[in-house]
Amino acid sequence: MEHLSISDIEAKLTNLNQIPADVRAQLENDPRKGIHLLLRRWDRKREQRREMIAKYAEMSRYEQQLYQSGKKYIAGIDEAGRGPLAGPVVAACVILKQDAVLYGINDSKQLSRKKREAFFKDIYEQAFAVGVGIVSAKVIDEINIYQASKRAMVAAVRELLD
Repeated sequence: MEHLSISDIEAKLTNLNQIPADVRAQLENDPRKGIHLLLRRWDRKREQRREMIAKYAEMSRYEQQLYQSGKKYIAGIDEAGRGPLAGPVVAACVILKQDAVLYGINDSKQLSRKKREAFFKDIYEQAFAVGVGIVSAKVIDEINIYQASKRAMVAAVRELLD
């Protein structure tokens, strides 16, 4: 491995889920500091991925139990926009395919704009159905945010069923 550049080794490791023991030993014995940094970075990314998979398994445990009990479709619903002083409240209702995998998904407030946009695309690709309901700020002022949130959720479910 010493004859390969650090960038060549990095390219070879990029898609590996496991480094073979003999290759790992060669890399650990490589005198270049860059190789040791590369290994530490690879180990960190692997651990982060393991944690992400475990978190997703924990987050989806109820759905998995329902699927195992014979349920075919499970809808999830949530709203956004209850905090701002002006603007609509938006709700989405989604039925994901049973084999859907969304590692790294989290509350939208916890995700960067870039990740939210990537998950938007992933959700639509892995969804059996999606419904969205929007209630304007004007209506929120008329009926209050709680009632507007419920109305947005009902609209999202209706769109999901259409």
